[in-house]
Amino acid sequence: MDKSGLALALTRTAHTPLYVQLASKLNDGLQHGRWTADDALPSERMLSDALSVSRDTARKALTLLCARGVLTRVRGSGTYPAGSVPLSEAPSREPTRSRWQSRELGRASAEEVLALGLSPEAEVVRCTSLRGTAGQPTAIVSSVVPLRFMPQAVDWHTDMDSYFQAQGWTDTRLLQRVRAVCATAEQARQLGVGPGTALLHVKQVRYARQGQALELCHTHWLGAQADYCVELRRTPSL
Repeated sequence: MDKSGLALALTRTAHTPLYVQLASKLNDGLQHGRWTADDALPSERMLSDALSVSRDTARKALTLLCARGVLTRVRGSGTYPAGSVPLSEAPSREPTRSRWQSRELGRASAEEVLALGLSPEAEVVRCTSLRGTAGQPTAIVSSVVPLRFMPQAVDWHTDMDSYFQAQGWTDTRLLQRVRAVCATAEQARQLGVGPGTALLHVKQVRYARQGQALELCHTHWLGAQADYCVELRRTPSL
């Protein structure tokens, strides 16, 4: 039995990553009633010290179980079995579409000019928000919209989809690029993870029916909480 209170044996030569092994062992402990509603799981530091693994490994294991709905993080308290968090500490589990962090007006950058088809002197509105459940952000969303499509008088608590639909600017085409990146120090701070944590970067440009580019959007999802699915169809030859 180690200091974490679990009899864990991680195989460092196995093909399965250590954080996945650790998540599996923790899940086994949950299934066997090792932790009750009032018991917080070992912290990242405790797991790291007891098992001689990095804190990033411990963090990824806990994050993976949170993403699967097995655990729930309570800010300032700890990580508990999902559905059994003490009521006095339970966070709201109601999903939030976005929580605005910042907005600014400025001249379009070279990337924005190219992506949105703007003139070099054009002005754009930049908005940054966090998405996820209350107290547990899962993605950072950075949107850039030409000023002519979004005057400053807009209610900034309105999400982009609702705003564009209200204006009659329904998007009919979307260009998307997906790639894996590592979290910068600022992204890590916003998402509550360690610098270098795996993120899924989704870059999108949406277009209106008339062909205008409405928005350039960069979304950085926590890698352990992102699920991406694509359906491909072959068009029969004529």
